[in-house]
Formats: sequence, C-alpha cells, structure tokens
Amino acid sequence: MGLLCSRPRTVEDKLSDEPVTEGVIVSAESGHKQQTSVTPQSYDLHSDVVQRAVPEAHDSDVELSELDMVVEQLRNNQNTVTGSAPELLQQWDHDHRVVLDSIDASIQKAQRQHHREGSSSLAAPVSHHIPAAYLHTASPLSNSKLGSALQSSPPPAQHLTHQAVPLDQEPLLLQAKQAYADGRLLQSHKRLQELSDLRGIDYLHSEVLPPDIGPELAGLPDLKLKIDEGLRELKNHEGWSVSRNDDLQVMYRHHPGTSVHSFKFAADFNSPLEHILAMSREFDLTHSWNRYVTESVILSEPSIFESTLYAASWLPFPFPHIDVVVSARGIDLADEERCLLIMVNTPEDMSKWSSRLPTSSAKCKRADILPGSCIRLEPLAPSPSGQGRVRASVVVHMDPHIKHVPAGLITFVLKIMSPFLFSTIQKVLKSEFDSPSKVLPTRMREKPELYGLIRPRIEEYIHHLQEG
Repeated sequence: MGLLCSRPRTVEDKLSDEPVTEGVIVSAESGHKQQTSVTPQSYDLHSDVVQRAVPEAHDSDVELSELDMVVEQLRNNQNTVTGSAPELLQQWDHDHRVVLDSIDASIQKAQRQHHREGSSSLAAPVSHHIPAAYLHTASPLSNSKLGSALQSSPPPAQHLTHQAVPLDQEPLLLQAKQAYADGRLLQSHKRLQELSDLRGIDYLHSEVLPPDIGPELAGLPDLKLKIDEGLRELKNHEGWSVSRNDDLQVMYRHHPGTSVHSFKFAADFNSPLEHILAMSREFDLTHSWNRYVTESVILSEPSIFESTLYAASWLPFPFPHIDVVVSARGIDLADEERCLLIMVNTPEDMSKWSSRLPTSSAKCKRADILPGSCIRLEPLAPSPSGQGRVRASVVVHMDPHIKHVPAGLITFVLKIMSPFLFSTIQKVLKSEFDSPSKVLPTRMREKPELYGLIRPRIEEYIHHLQEG
C-alpha cells in the first residue's frame, strides 16, 4: 500500500528514468520467471506480459500515480473498473465483507449438516478465500499494480476505510445494537468482535468504552459465558443418574461436598413453541395451573426478554415450603443453536428485592438457583397434520441450603412431582389455547412486541428445517 502514500510520479519523472531496466517478469499463463529488458512503451492489458506505460505528454500534463495510470488504462480498454483508486479500495472493502458473510453462512450450514450426519466438527478448518470475481475485473486487473495492491494488502484498506467512519455511524455497531435489541445476543457479540478486529480496539474487554458502545453491549462477554455454560450443561450428561427415560426424560445429580442438587428434564410437546413460551413468560399465572406453586409473582420486567420472578412451592410435611427469586432472560439462538434459550439464576444482590417479596415468604426456606440453569425450546418439524411441535429441555442447579436432603424428598421430586408437571403442561397446552378468548391467548395478543417477534423467527427456522 506504499503506492497510496508516496508522491505521485509525474510524466517528467517517468521520462527521466533510464531507458532500459532489468527486471523479472512473470508470465500470466506459465507462471515462470524470466529476465527481460523493459523499455518505456505502451502496454496491452490482454497480453501475457504487463509492461510499463507512459501516456503521451499533452500541453496540460497531469500528475498521475502508478495506480491512477493503471485505472486510466483500464478505462480506455473499456474494462469494468470505474472510479479512482481510493474509491476502488472502498468498493473492494464493501464486497470483501459481503463475501466473508457469505462464507460464514456457508461454513455454518456445512457444520450443521455435518452435525446431522453424526460428527461434532468439520474434518478440516475452512479458510476464507476471496473469489477473483469479486475484484470487479477479469485476470488483467489481478496482474496490474492495482490488482496486486487489493489482493496483498486488504487489512490496511479495511483499516483506512473503517477509521474514516464515525463510531456512532459504523454499520457493524448499528448491527450489534439491533441484534441486541432483538434478543440475538450471540449475533450482537459477533458483530462487536468484528468491529474490534476492524478498528484494532477491543470493545469487548476494554475497561473504558466509548459512550457510543453503550452499557448494554459492555455486558456481552459475561452474557456469552453464561450462554455457553448453559448449553454445555444441557449437553453434558456425565455423572448424571437417569430416573426416567421414555416420553419424559428425568435425570439427577448431587454435587458431593455441597448442598447443590441438579435436575434435568426433557420432553417433546405437540404444540407451537410460542404456546410453551407463553406458559413460562406469563409467569404470574403459574400458580393457577400448577398446584405445587403456591405463589408466582413478576417482580420486574426491564425488557420483553428480561424479568425477575418470585415463586413459592409446596413440599410434603415435615419440610417447610421453599421459595426462590430468579432473574430470567430469553435469548434468540436460532442462528447458532436453532433454539430459544431462557437463562435463570438467583440475582447476586438480593437486597433490592427483599422489600418487594410477599409477606408469606418469611415462612419459606429460601433456595438459590445457580448459573448454568436454563430452559431450551427447540422447534421441531410439524406433524403430518401441520401441528407444531417443540422439544423442551430444562436443567436446574438448586441449592436449598440444607446440608442433608433426605432421599425420600429427592424421590418425591423425581417420581411424583416431575411426571405430574409433565402431564399438567400437556393438559394446559390443549385446553388453554383452544379459544382466543382465554387468558394465555389474550396475553399473547397484548404483547405483539414479544410474540410477534418470536413467531417469524420460528417459522423461518421451520421452513429451513423442512427444506433440508
């Protein structure tokens, strides 16, 4: 890219050069090097050897850099390249990003196909390759000074272009903010990482961020860690004991030396995903259909994807009722995991919530839901009749702060409470959505900003699922 920074050579400079210069020319067809003498004469872009060219001197001589001379020759030969060298570099930068996005999409599709065939990863890493077609011209440009500059030095071109754009107008930042607003947190994280790479500034881990980044995006690294942790917990079954494995899968694990107990549940439901989402999102209605839940309260709703919840649950005598406070966050992972993920865990700072809990909470034993707990909702291909289907998976890490939990209580949760909840959810899905006038369908219509956003994403995924 030194050509862009050097003083443009004038016609007089070029005419003052030595008449004969020894150099190495590479044939475009054979690729062999050969020593040759080059004299200052015009060249033909369609020949095998690209030689020096000096335009005829007119009364009004114009200073031309070598890049501009190549561009001028290409125009004269009716090539498809138009614009000045900086304009071409800017256009190349735009197309370069389009190509990389296309390649990323192809890689993700190949990985998903590979996963479906039973492999956990692609056999070999895939590197980005920029097709010659995206350099705007045929092979003559690739052999020219301009073509070499474009192919060999893309990072400086990108850096120059992106630094010229104000941060608050940077397309990648705008895309990151939009993805965040739509609940697509991993896509937001990806765009912010790309912006960091392009500008050479770590916007993800810097202690002091520009105001244009915003406090929401500043929390993306921690959110990504929690998302990754939840997905790992759902997939890792090592050390778990299986209590039931038919239409309902129930698993259990105790963490030795601690008071933490973990539970996993998985089942398929013949219902659209948004119906199951509504049952969990409209949490204040839970006590009306789950007889084990004595109270269900929404303490806060910072956004359509976030809420803080309180629930109290009945336990058999002689155990006290147990209650929990959890922060829940929904994340659209359709692009990465083809699912909706809901992360749940007890807030680290409970001081702001203590005064807002029901008075009956004083009689309950407080339990904590630990990070890594989550709900995964994955839409499945519809039934032959067109009925929506979804696979729900749940992992809960609970610390009841009881040193020795009797085996009888664990058995009650695994053998009695879990099957009852599974059966109850099936009944609610059939009975509560058969009429638009019922409570849950009404709630869904009242929140188009949430359910209207989720439904098209699900339909898009199901369309791809049916196609391939």
